[in-house]
Amino acid sequence: TRFLEYRIEQHNKGVGSWYTRRNRPVVLVYYERFPNIKLAFDMEHRIKGFNRRKKNILIKSRRNCLNQK
Repeated sequence: TRFLEYRIEQHNKGVGSWYTRRNRPVVLVYYERFPNIKLAFDMEHRIKGFNRRKKNILIKSRRNCLNQK
């Protein structure tokens, strides 16, 4: 999405997918910018295929980068 904060707010209000309606509050733990939507969708598809361990490693590595700035 181009409007990340708005999208998270909508999920927390119960607007959006069934998954986020049942599993609130939604907390953003990872995001990445892409130059075009195709690359973003490709990465989203790859991440959805990760097991929990690999997702946690990805989240932790991104947190470390964010904390260093």
